[in-house]
Amino acid sequence: MNHQPTFKTSPAKRPLHQRLTPAAWALIGVAVLVALLAVVGAALTLGGRRSTEVWWTPTPTATATATPNPTVGPTATPTAWYEGMISPTPEPTPAYPAWWSDQMTQDQDGNWWPPEEVTEMVRQHFVEAEQAHYKYLVEAKPPDIDGYRAVLARYRIGAELESRQGYLDSLQAGINGISWGEWEDGCFYQVQEWSEDGLECTLGQTCSNGTAYEYDYTGQLVWSEHRDLSGLILWRMRYDPTDGRWKIAQFLQFIAPPGQ
Repeated sequence: MNHQPTFKTSPAKRPLHQRLTPAAWALIGVAVLVALLAVVGAALTLGGRRSTEVWWTPTPTATATATPNPTVGPTATPTAWYEGMISPTPEPTPAYPAWWSDQMTQDQDGNWWPPEEVTEMVRQHFVEAEQAHYKYLVEAKPPDIDGYRAVLARYRIGAELESRQGYLDSLQAGINGISWGEWEDGCFYQVQEWSEDGLECTLGQTCSNGTAYEYDYTGQLVWSEHRDLSGLILWRMRYDPTDGRWKIAQFLQFIAPPGQ
């Protein structure tokens, strides 16, 4: 007689889909639906971007275009990246500043005047300039033109320095002569027409009872002449704070003596 088993299969032995309860199946359906909605929403978001928005870096495609004619105009000067970072170089402090600049006084006619010792310094430095002319061009035989050229900047400045250098060039070429005068009664110097800062003035020179000489470029005497007066020569003088000297800056005018 065959024996028939009477026991049922244990729930643990059943397949998974048979072991899930109706509530579990409902939760799984909800999760699948949420995932599908998320995918659809992302697709709609990407597809709905405006055509003008670039959300990736496109690779440009080379396209042949007509080249316009260049317009001629000023070229912009590029600004160096370091501009504004470097401070301008300050002006160096002069070795011999004009201490009298803040001591200038003004008379009732509006003329400016420095302390008298400054006026005397102008006269002294002018006389030294004339002595250098005599030493190198008259006393030296033949004239020491190169030696005079080497010290010229000590006595002259600006336009007069350039003019004097040109004079030495022509003298060296045998074109000009050398003038000089010796005056028994000496020379008189008047200093006036001061600038407000005291750095420029006009010097007038006149001499009397002497002899004027003219030499050629070799130092040979060409002619001489006695004169009662030299005439009035006006020079513009300028102070040079780099070496503390007054220098001849410009020839202004020659006024011949009466009767000439």
